[in-house]
Amino acid sequence: MKKFENIESTKLISSDQYNLLRNSLRKLFQNKKINKILLINPPDGDQDIFNFEVAKTKRYTNFAPYGLGIISKHLNFKHYETNLLNLNDIILKKVHSSHNKDEFDYKKIINDEIKNAIDSFKPDLIGLTCMFSMTHKSLKYVSEVIKKNSNCPVAAGGVHISNSICSEDMREGFLSDLKDIDLFFLFEAELAFSEFLDLSNQNFDNIELLKQVFIRGEELNFLVKERLRPEGDTLNVIPDHSEMGSMSLSESGKVGNFGWLKEKNQNITTILSNRGCRAQCTFCSVRSFNGVKVRQRSVQSAIDELLYLRDKQNISHVMWLDDDLLYNTKRTMELFNEMVKQDVGVTWDASNGVIAASVTDEIMSAARDSGCIGLVIGMESGNPEILKSIKKPGTVKNFIKAADVLKNYPEINSRVFLMIGFPEETFAKVLDTINVAREMNMDWNYITPLQPLPNTPIFDKMVDDNLAGTEGFGDIKYFVGGGYAKIGSGKSNPLQDSFETIFKKTNLDKIPNPDETKIIWAFMNYYLNFDPLKNITNKHKIEQNVKWMRYVSDIVAKNDPIALYYKMVLEKKYSKSKQVNESDMKRIDKIFNADPQWLEKTKSLGLLFDKI
Repeated sequence: MKKFENIESTKLISSDQYNLLRNSLRKLFQNKKINKILLINPPDGDQDIFNFEVAKTKRYTNFAPYGLGIISKHLNFKHYETNLLNLNDIILKKVHSSHNKDEFDYKKIINDEIKNAIDSFKPDLIGLTCMFSMTHKSLKYVSEVIKKNSNCPVAAGGVHISNSICSEDMREGFLSDLKDIDLFFLFEAELAFSEFLDLSNQNFDNIELLKQVFIRGEELNFLVKERLRPEGDTLNVIPDHSEMGSMSLSESGKVGNFGWLKEKNQNITTILSNRGCRAQCTFCSVRSFNGVKVRQRSVQSAIDELLYLRDKQNISHVMWLDDDLLYNTKRTMELFNEMVKQDVGVTWDASNGVIAASVTDEIMSAARDSGCIGLVIGMESGNPEILKSIKKPGTVKNFIKAADVLKNYPEINSRVFLMIGFPEETFAKVLDTINVAREMNMDWNYITPLQPLPNTPIFDKMVDDNLAGTEGFGDIKYFVGGGYAKIGSGKSNPLQDSFETIFKKTNLDKIPNPDETKIIWAFMNYYLNFDPLKNITNKHKIEQNVKWMRYVSDIVAKNDPIALYYKMVLEKKYSKSKQVNESDMKRIDKIFNADPQWLEKTKSLGLLFDKI
């Protein structure tokens, strides 16, 4: 790779470096004025991993390009003209307008949309975003299509961009893979990007003002580390939701983890109240991206955005994007109380997770009253040693206490994030997580194998130790399960064992290998999530889980009789009927006829359909 200068601040560079950097930028922009900026949100997944049938069931996420919306508004303040092309939303909408897979041409849609946007808008610069590693190949393809249709400079930013540029292990392959992108803006870049455009229109006479950007130079590449972090009133910008298409996102995709609790055809989008997180979890890149402190927009600014979404965008539900929504009890209470006082009337969820220590009766009461219908606690592990090693801001006591509080608010569907596969995590430590989760007895457990993000302490350590779980960005899989994945698809059936017996069959001090981890995942998913459903008696929980099992069995896993069994059990409780749905029994017969092994597996679990 071409050598690069690692610069803390352009104010500190030598005159030779200064001239090299300025000349590189002048050559890239060719003294052309920048007035029109086309902002593009690539599809979440590239053609190779995109599944038409999954998209048809609205299981792919379709979040508003919130960061681009904020950047666009900041540029508009300075009288730059912007246009936002949300290719992820366009691809999903094209799926729903196609009668069948043969009508759908992924690459043609991308090519046509980009070409049409460039031809009609005639941008002076094109900006791309990339949030997740799974979007890398999609970003690469979009950048290649842009270069075939335009000679203007191309810039990119976002979490994946920042993590990869800042990681010494990732940077070289990342840059060679994205050869059609000229500039990479790091971290929260709305201010740095808009100031960069001002500098370009001044022919880069004052490059000492450059911030948080990686520049491909003719002779050298330059990484400018100094940040221009949004603070105070700059956080109160409400993005242009109409340009982002917020009104119709949930028509063709999934926004958050709780849309199934809402009635069909209700519009859902996202909103951001604060930035950053007080936690220092070693597997998470929030602190490296947002910095070490939590910065909050004004409560009234958040309320104003909610009212705008309700009145102008016909939004009935929002997902808070915050990584630490409940940070600062006083401010949290003010936000929730003002939502009630100003009669916002929009329900909400915290799909990104909340810190357990913040879950108190005072806050949960206000959350429920302000419209909370669902939240997730970030627990990850129930083993004290693992919690300490990953710097999790919580203890087993915190998690159990939070779960006890949430039991007082059955109207809120309460869930928890669990992870398995941490370095040095033995069977015994996994068992600790299982036992704590059983005691918490939340409505659902999101169980995932560890996949650390680049530019995080645990990722760097796992690379150094040559441990599994640190695949390159091109190999990270497109998540399509929506909190649920098919179990029982193999020939063996470990689920017939109990929690107690399965862990007696192995050395508890042993670290599970990847195949054993998959078995543990399936085991945990069944015994923590499905098995407890038959014991539910609370009317709120029965109603919630009827909706959840309908979503799982009718949309996510149509051919899974386990999900269908629990749907039938809960529907019978909910309707207080002695009869089960006849069409469901026909579905069961069809599944068993197609795969007779399912009959044996369900019987071994004690799932007797004729006894429901």
